[in-house]
Amino acid sequence: MIKRTAFFISDGTGITAGALGKLLEHFPSTSFTQVRLPFTDTLDKIRLAQDAILHATEEDGGRP
Repeated sequence: MIKRTAFFISDGTGITAGALGKLLEHFPSTSFTQVRLPFTDTLDKIRLAQDAILHATEEDGGRP
């Protein structure tokens, strides 16, 4: 099974973006870890999100 991390980044609560994650159920051959990053509204938070994405890329062995 393929493992991927899906990031849902929002400058608000991220509820709408997270709801879109339900669409990932259409890919049963892939195991998704969903990471919601709400209130990503400063440069520091964006950098933290970038670091998390780069780490997931290394862990999963492929692009998130």
